[in-house]
Amino acid sequence: MNLGLIPAKTAALDPSREALIDIPNNRRMSFGELDHRVQRLANGFRGTLGLAKGDRVAILSKNCIQYMEVFTPALAAASLRNRLTGA
Repeated sequence: MNLGLIPAKTAALDPSREALIDIPNNRRMSFGELDHRVQRLANGFRGTLGLAKGDRVAILSKNCIQYMEVFTPALAAASLRNRLTGA
């Protein structure tokens, strides 16, 4: 199963269900909102950036909603992701 498809499948069943909670920034995102963002970014990865299956995407980010907004479309675009972590 492609983990990048989970937001779409869950959004189809219950788009208002909470997907992500960012407590420090007091931000929440539903599966409907996440799926919308995932689809837009995945299309951008494939169309604008020309990513294809097997390409690698490096992400340098804190653990936050924005990380998931980039991580999930990278999976949906069938790209491998490399997480870069800082101190």
